[in-house]
Amino acid sequence: MPLLLDLTKARRECEFPETRQTVREIWAEPTIPDLWACWEQHGKHSPLLAVDIETERSPLQISEVGFASDPHHALHIPFVVEKKSWWKTAEEEVPPWKFVKHVCQSSIPKIRQNLQYDMYWLIKEMGIKMMNYKHDAMLLSHAWQPELGKSLYFLGSVLLDEARWKNIRKSIDKEDF
Repeated sequence: MPLLLDLTKARRECEFPETRQTVREIWAEPTIPDLWACWEQHGKHSPLLAVDIETERSPLQISEVGFASDPHHALHIPFVVEKKSWWKTAEEEVPPWKFVKHVCQSSIPKIRQNLQYDMYWLIKEMGIKMMNYKHDAMLLSHAWQPELGKSLYFLGSVLLDEARWKNIRKSIDKEDF
Protein backbone atom coordinates (compact mmCIF):
# COMPACT_ATOMS: atom_id res chain seq x y z
CA MET A 1 0.00 0.00 0.00
CA PRO A 2 2.76 2.58 0.74
CA LEU A 3 4.14 2.07 -2.78
CA LEU A 4 0.70 2.70 -4.27
CA LEU A 5 0.37 5.92 -2.24
CA ASP A 6 3.83 7.06 -3.37
CA LEU A 7 3.00 6.38 -7.03
CA THR A 8 -0.33 8.19 -6.70
CA LYS A 9 1.45 11.17 -5.18
CA ALA A 10 4.12 11.11 -7.92
CA ARG A 11 1.38 11.11 -10.57
CA ARG A 12 -0.28 14.15 -8.98
CA GLU A 13 3.04 15.98 -8.69
CA CYS A 14 4.18 15.33 -12.27
CA GLU A 15 1.18 17.29 -13.59
CA PHE A 16 2.95 20.52 -12.54
CA PRO A 17 6.46 21.67 -13.51
CA GLU A 18 7.03 23.37 -10.14
CA THR A 19 6.80 22.17 -6.57
CA ARG A 20 3.54 23.45 -5.16
CA GLN A 21 3.16 24.44 -1.52
CA THR A 22 0.26 25.91 0.36
CA VAL A 23 0.91 29.49 1.42
CA ARG A 24 0.63 29.80 5.19
CA GLU A 25 0.92 32.39 7.86
CA ILE A 26 2.66 30.90 10.88
CA TRP A 27 3.07 32.97 14.02
CA ALA A 28 6.34 31.42 15.14
CA GLU A 29 7.77 33.77 17.78
CA PRO A 30 4.68 35.33 19.32
CA THR A 31 4.50 38.00 21.97
CA ILE A 32 1.69 37.78 24.53
CA PRO A 33 -0.45 40.24 22.51
CA ASP A 34 0.22 38.13 19.39
CA LEU A 35 -1.28 35.07 21.08
CA TRP A 36 -4.58 36.81 21.68
CA ALA A 37 -4.55 38.58 18.28
CA CYS A 38 -4.09 35.23 16.52
CA TRP A 39 -6.90 33.73 18.60
CA GLU A 40 -9.24 36.63 17.74
CA GLN A 41 -8.37 36.57 14.03
CA HIS A 42 -8.22 32.85 13.40
CA GLY A 43 -8.83 30.58 16.38
CA LYS A 44 -12.05 31.41 18.12
CA HIS A 45 -14.23 30.91 15.03
CA SER A 46 -12.50 27.81 13.73
CA PRO A 47 -14.82 24.87 13.01
CA LEU A 48 -12.03 22.47 14.01
CA LEU A 49 -8.81 23.47 15.75
CA ALA A 50 -5.69 21.32 15.40
CA VAL A 51 -3.61 21.11 18.59
CA ASP A 52 -0.20 19.52 19.03
CA ILE A 53 2.53 19.58 21.65
CA GLU A 54 6.18 18.68 21.48
CA THR A 55 8.27 17.48 24.38
CA GLU A 56 11.97 17.55 25.21
CA ARG A 57 13.56 14.30 26.27
CA SER A 58 16.11 15.68 28.71
CA PRO A 59 14.72 16.90 30.95
CA LEU A 60 11.28 15.59 30.10
CA GLN A 61 9.06 18.63 29.61
CA ILE A 62 6.70 20.31 27.17
CA SER A 63 8.84 22.35 24.78
CA GLU A 64 6.24 23.84 22.48
CA VAL A 65 2.53 23.98 21.71
CA GLY A 66 0.99 24.56 18.30
CA PHE A 67 -2.49 25.44 17.11
CA ALA A 68 -3.83 25.55 13.55
CA SER A 69 -7.24 26.99 12.82
CA ASP A 70 -7.24 26.06 9.13
CA PRO A 71 -4.75 24.98 6.45
CA HIS A 72 -3.45 28.55 6.12
CA HIS A 73 -2.99 29.83 9.70
CA ALA A 74 -1.02 28.43 12.61
CA LEU A 75 0.40 29.57 15.92
CA HIS A 76 3.57 28.11 17.41
CA ILE A 77 4.28 28.85 21.08
CA PRO A 78 7.83 27.97 22.14
CA PHE A 79 8.54 27.18 25.77
CA VAL A 80 11.94 25.46 25.63
CA VAL A 81 14.44 26.04 22.81
CA GLU A 82 17.85 24.38 22.86
CA LYS A 83 17.38 23.34 26.50
CA LYS A 84 16.65 26.94 27.59
CA SER A 85 13.38 28.64 28.42
CA TRP A 86 12.08 30.75 25.54
CA TRP A 87 10.62 33.27 27.95
CA LYS A 88 13.07 35.41 29.94
CA THR A 89 11.57 34.70 33.36
CA ALA A 90 9.20 32.22 34.96
CA GLU A 91 6.73 35.09 35.38
CA GLU A 92 6.79 35.76 31.62
CA GLU A 93 5.93 32.12 30.96
CA VAL A 94 2.69 32.25 32.96
CA PRO A 95 0.56 34.22 30.42
CA PRO A 96 1.39 31.90 27.50
CA TRP A 97 0.38 28.89 29.61
CA LYS A 98 -2.85 30.67 30.57
CA PHE A 99 -3.46 31.20 26.86
CA VAL A 100 -2.83 27.50 26.12
CA LYS A 101 -5.26 26.57 28.90
CA HIS A 102 -7.87 28.98 27.53
CA VAL A 103 -7.62 27.49 24.03
CA CYS A 104 -7.51 23.85 25.19
CA GLN A 105 -10.54 24.36 27.40
CA SER A 106 -12.52 26.39 24.85
CA SER A 107 -15.66 25.04 23.23
CA ILE A 108 -13.98 24.92 19.81
CA PRO A 109 -13.87 21.28 18.57
CA LYS A 110 -10.31 19.96 18.41
CA ILE A 111 -8.33 17.41 16.44
CA ARG A 112 -5.11 15.96 17.80
CA GLN A 113 -2.34 13.60 16.79
CA ASN A 114 -1.67 10.98 19.45
CA LEU A 115 -4.23 12.48 21.79
CA GLN A 116 -3.39 10.32 24.79
CA TYR A 117 0.25 11.41 24.79
CA ASP A 118 -0.59 15.12 24.56
CA MET A 119 -3.37 14.94 27.14
CA TYR A 120 -1.10 13.11 29.58
CA TRP A 121 1.59 15.80 29.29
CA LEU A 122 -0.82 18.73 29.50
CA ILE A 123 -2.50 17.35 32.60
CA LYS A 124 0.69 16.06 34.27
CA GLU A 125 2.91 19.08 33.67
CA MET A 126 0.49 22.00 33.55
CA GLY A 127 -2.83 20.85 35.00
CA ILE A 128 -4.54 21.64 31.68
CA LYS A 129 -7.49 19.43 30.79
CA MET A 130 -8.32 19.20 27.09
CA MET A 131 -11.97 19.94 26.39
CA ASN A 132 -14.13 19.23 23.35
CA TYR A 133 -11.69 17.02 21.48
CA LYS A 134 -13.35 15.31 18.54
CA HIS A 135 -10.71 13.36 16.65
CA ASP A 136 -7.31 11.77 16.95
CA ALA A 137 -5.67 11.75 13.50
CA MET A 138 -3.31 8.92 14.46
CA LEU A 139 -6.11 6.60 15.61
CA LEU A 140 -8.33 7.48 12.66
CA SER A 141 -5.56 6.77 10.18
CA HIS A 142 -4.65 3.53 11.94
CA ALA A 143 -8.27 2.36 11.84
CA TRP A 144 -8.49 3.29 8.15
CA GLN A 145 -5.23 1.63 7.03
CA PRO A 146 -3.55 -0.24 9.91
CA GLU A 147 -0.62 -1.34 7.75
CA LEU A 148 0.47 2.25 7.04
CA GLY A 149 2.60 4.51 9.20
CA LYS A 150 0.67 6.61 11.69
CA SER A 151 3.14 9.39 12.45
CA LEU A 152 2.03 12.90 11.63
CA TYR A 153 5.05 13.25 9.36
CA PHE A 154 4.01 10.20 7.31
CA LEU A 155 0.36 11.25 7.11
CA GLY A 156 1.22 14.81 6.11
CA SER A 157 3.72 13.72 3.49
CA VAL A 158 1.78 10.95 1.82
CA LEU A 159 -1.82 12.05 2.24
CA LEU A 160 -1.51 15.84 2.22
CA ASP A 161 1.63 16.50 0.16
CA GLU A 162 3.21 18.38 3.03
CA ALA A 163 6.96 18.85 3.44
CA ARG A 164 8.65 18.13 6.76
CA TRP A 165 7.63 20.92 9.12
CA LYS A 166 9.44 20.10 12.36
CA ASN A 167 12.21 22.61 11.66
CA ILE A 168 10.06 25.41 10.20
CA ARG A 169 10.19 27.30 13.47
CA LYS A 170 13.94 27.76 13.09
CA SER A 171 13.59 29.82 9.93
CA ILE A 172 10.41 31.88 10.14
CA ASP A 173 8.98 34.68 12.19
CA LYS A 174 5.38 35.42 11.24
CA GLU A 175 6.25 35.19 7.54
CA ASP A 176 4.38 33.43 4.79
CA PHE A 177 6.21 30.48 3.31
